[in-house]
Amino acid sequence: LQFSGSNVTAVAPHELVGGLRLGEPWPNPARGGSRVTFELAHPAQVQAAVFDLAGRRVRELATGALAAGPHELAWDGRDEAGTHAAAGLYFYRVDVNGQRASRKVVLAR
Repeated sequence: LQFSGSNVTAVAPHELVGGLRLGEPWPNPARGGSRVTFELAHPAQVQAAVFDLAGRRVRELATGALAAGPHELAWDGRDEAGTHAAAGLYFYRVDVNGQRASRKVVLAR
């Protein structure tokens, strides 16, 4: 999904949106943790995190400048305090140059 203001648009994982291509998380569902790949068309400032259904940030995964090319994010299923997150639906969200893309992942315990 790509979020732009209050609009939500479905985007296929292989499409490059605003210089960002976000893959599908694996494994999904995840028992302990999961990974997701993304690709940048150009060097960019990136913010990436995992969010819960209420839109609360569960864990920051990356922030700062990244080079163009492929990258991978890993989430160990824990929150910022290191506590195991509850089973449920979560979202990897990556913000790049004003564009936002997300992919859902189910955390099973």
